[in-house]
Amino acid sequence: QSSYEGIRAANQEDLTVKKNDLAVFNFIMELTKCKGTTLLLQSSMSSNKSEPVRVCRHEHGFELAFEDAATQAKVEHMMTPGVRKALDSALGLGFASQIKAPAFV
Repeated sequence: QSSYEGIRAANQEDLTVKKNDLAVFNFIMELTKCKGTTLLLQSSMSSNKSEPVRVCRHEHGFELAFEDAATQAKVEHMMTPGVRKALDSALGLGFASQIKAPAFV
């Protein structure tokens, strides 16, 4: 029975992490969803700061930058390493064709 309880505890811990990650993604989806339209992807490679959320690329990968400081703080607080990795992968796939690789001479 102790083997069962150990496995159950490990599974419960994993489930909690996954539920928390899902909560972060649901929060981001609600913040960034299009209202009254079916826009699939909008991006601006300029540094226009008037957009409520921007996708930024830095040395560690991609991230979402929210115009509202309270929203940005809430998202940062909710982020786990797993969510950061998944978000970076998703944003990288979505914006890969729009990013020019640096030219090496």
